[in-house]
Amino acid sequence: MKRTQPNHAPGLSRRSGFSPIETVGAISVVGMLALSVVPQMFSVVTNARLNQSAQTYMLAKTAAQRFLDQHRFDRPDTDYTPLFRDAEAAAHWDTAVLRPAGFLEDDFAAPIATRARLAVSAPPRSHTLPSGDNNAYSFSGFTPTASNTIAGSQIVVEAILEQVSLADARSLNSRIDGEDESVGEGQPGTDLNGRVKYDFGTAKRGHVRLYVTHR
Repeated sequence: MKRTQPNHAPGLSRRSGFSPIETVGAISVVGMLALSVVPQMFSVVTNARLNQSAQTYMLAKTAAQRFLDQHRFDRPDTDYTPLFRDAEAAAHWDTAVLRPAGFLEDDFAAPIATRARLAVSAPPRSHTLPSGDNNAYSFSGFTPTASNTIAGSQIVVEAILEQVSLADARSLNSRIDGEDESVGEGQPGTDLNGRVKYDFGTAKRGHVRLYVTHR
């Protein structure tokens, strides 16, 4: 019996799979797509982390102000010493005071930092210049940094973000303070003006302090 061959549609090859040239072409296309998509994905993730950090900062600011208002820490004759009796509580004010009292749902956190906390402390003297590791702040926006502008108050509440990258510190500053205003040229890792301040020197990571409120 004569065996008949299966019919193939005109123009279609009977071979299967890809040739080496086709494989290389497919890999090149996938690589080009990855080069365009992956950076955008990282950008989306970075923006989400920064936005969430800024949002939690604003929530913490509201919580701190509500706590001080409700407990009558708003008059010149107020005794603030109870806030400093426990040094550990003062250094971790979110976990020790605000959250247990119901003013925060969760401990203060910032996705751009390895650790974050709220702290309450006494302000330095009026002539103290803001630095990367004190609680003096200048809101003037001038360069070089002006003197401490919260002198005369009795407490300062600030957020401390540990081990933040320089890129994230700059971006957070732009979101909260606006245009980055550094101490001076030649110090790209420093900004001591406004509510967001840091002094990394030549390091790529460091601590960022954010002004929350003062009384």
